[in-house]
Amino acid sequence: MKAILRRTQMQASSDEWQPEGITIGSLRINPDNFEAFFDDKPLELTPKEFELLVYLAKNKGRVLTRDQLLNSVWNYDFVGDTRIVDVHISHLRDKIKASYIKTVRGLGYKLEGPDRHA
Repeated sequence: MKAILRRTQMQASSDEWQPEGITIGSLRINPDNFEAFFDDKPLELTPKEFELLVYLAKNKGRVLTRDQLLNSVWNYDFVGDTRIVDVHISHLRDKIKASYIKTVRGLGYKLEGPDRHA
């Protein structure tokens, strides 16, 4: 149990929660104030884009399926076209460096910092 906690703390020490929010490379997010910055420039995000970005950032490095994103960000079970997730991901990629959001073919998406390679 101690080893698991120690590993979790070591992973959390880099690019994670800080008092002012979440920092991943050049991306800074302050969920409490609905603010996001990339290269110290404010991002203009829709409420859903912001929620999606925060959810991806809180789950940094984890592959999230479209269904997981729909359930968590849109708050419902969606039994149709999951293209809405793809559209919002595309908009986020346009607003931040595209390489931060990785597509994991056949599975979903994950957010990683610039120093990570998939």
